Amino acid sequence: MKRALLNFLYNALLHNDDLVIVTVRVKGDIMTIADNGNGIAESDLPYIFERYYQGTNTDDARGSGLGMVISRDIIEAHGGKVEVDSEQG
Repeated sequence: MKRALLNFLYNALLHNDDLVIVTVRVKGDIMTIADNGNGIAESDLPYIFERYYQGTNTDDARGSGLGMVISRDIIEAHGGKVEVDSEQG
């Protein structure tokens, strides 16, 4: 679970400007990670959990395109569920 959480936090920091604010809220068995960053393009959302997929805002970022997939798989292996809600801007 630590790996999954760190992957999500790393993405929020990596794919946004230096002034991004990331919040983590835990209420019961629900954890929400949110940021005020660039957002994910609507056209990218269906693909972010596909292996090796790198979104349109990752041109200058290093990575394999596996972080989101690994995070989701870890959470699902522990009986959890991942949902994403984003819009650009």
